[in-house]
Amino acid sequence: MGERFKTVDLFAGPGGLAEGFSSLRDSADNRIFDIALSVEKEPSAFATLRLRAFTRQFRELPNSYYQYIKGDISREALIDSYPVEWAAAVHETALLELGTSEAAADLGPRRTKQVKRITVEAGNPFLRTSSCRANCAKVTLDVVAGRNHKFHSSSAPFQAQMSSAR
Repeated sequence: MGERFKTVDLFAGPGGLAEGFSSLRDSADNRIFDIALSVEKEPSAFATLRLRAFTRQFRELPNSYYQYIKGDISREALIDSYPVEWAAAVHETALLELGTSEAAADLGPRRTKQVKRITVEAGNPFLRTSSCRANCAKVTLDVVAGRNHKFHSSSAPFQAQMSSAR
């Protein structure tokens, strides 16, 4: 199996970005991306996000999932049938508003102790060129647990926004 990449989905909504990343597989049918964390603040979107995280724990959805969708069994019965998979979904998802003390307390222990350089390209994937020139921002983050993060951006407006946020 090749290298697996960790993915963090902020402002995740119901989890479409995580679904896309988790659907990508290598030639041996192994996932290329692991969803390390998905964060959403809106409760109804979060409920869908967590359920999607739960369903990603299976190669093939169990019949009890379809029974739950049809209303034949309760959510609790579904969760009780698969406690390990539910625990993985709980670990992967967080109902938080970023920037709050609650979010800092929850996310702090999830940080790693090593420095990692992460490059993020954000923008409309249908308009973006392969070099991410005009239609997106490219940001490099030096992530160090317990310290301020350094931001390097190829987008002047984004760089100014991030500098003022520090």
